[in-house]
Amino acid sequence: AVLLIDILGTQRSLTTFFSLSRMRPETSEPLADANTKTTVLAPSNVAIEDLPRKPWENPDDYDALGSQAYDGSGGKDRADENMMRFVQAHLVIGHPSPSWEAGVKAKTAAGREIWWEEGKAGGQEGKRIVMPDGVEVERVASRVANGEVWILKGVLN
Repeated sequence: AVLLIDILGTQRSLTTFFSLSRMRPETSEPLADANTKTTVLAPSNVAIEDLPRKPWENPDDYDALGSQAYDGSGGKDRADENMMRFVQAHLVIGHPSPSWEAGVKAKTAAGREIWWEEGKAGGQEGKRIVMPDGVEVERVASRVANGEVWILKGVLN
């Protein structure tokens, strides 16, 4: 059976997110687990590039530590943790996506409760919108044995 980990490189518009997801076992192992359903809410390369800062940067780190927040080994550890949290915010592990109905709440791997609704206005009519952030799902890109990949037009917090 084809697994999420097997299709990571096949979606050119998602290469940035999928390269980040492979960096830590906490985020790569669920993608390779045939027994665990995972919905990957993957921001497109464009959505990640449009962020006001890099996915591993946290404004709180800069507030507390200044411009050297990511220097040295402590800085690398902070960046790695931030990166893991960024990826985890986009993984719904153990939730069978094909039956994930509109309005049904699920927890991300980062512990945040999210759900999706059908868009009703502003050009989002009939589209899936991930709430509470209001991020539009461009499309469901892949369905494989252990889950689905949804391409997002933005990022989740």
